[in-house]
Amino acid sequence: MAKKKSPIDKYLADVPEADRRALERIRRIVMKAYPTAKESTYYGLPAFTLNGKAFIALRSTRRHCSLHPLSGSVVDALADKLADFETSKGTIRFTPDRPLPEPLVRAVLKCRAGELSSAL
Repeated sequence: MAKKKSPIDKYLADVPEADRRALERIRRIVMKAYPTAKESTYYGLPAFTLNGKAFIALRSTRRHCSLHPLSGSVVDALADKLADFETSKGTIRFTPDRPLPEPLVRAVLKCRAGELSSAL
């Protein structure tokens, strides 16, 4: 019996190779840091939930990849660390040739996880 593809696997199947590798890297960082996170979708985006709550989402567009903390305050809280990347209220943009450093991804995840745990 074939293993059922996760929502993230389904999304990545149609993403250009370089973007797919960049997003897979983020996926590995998320799962290493938060092994209880579950793969899901959030408003059509490949995403993760943590303790049943929307945690983080990913995206590939024609011009860049994005990490979505699903919170407007995470980008503001980490503005100094994100200064080298294009951001908007809930989006951090990067490209495969200029990926987000792992410590920065971990900082985003930690900040978002902290928000979720304080909301309980």
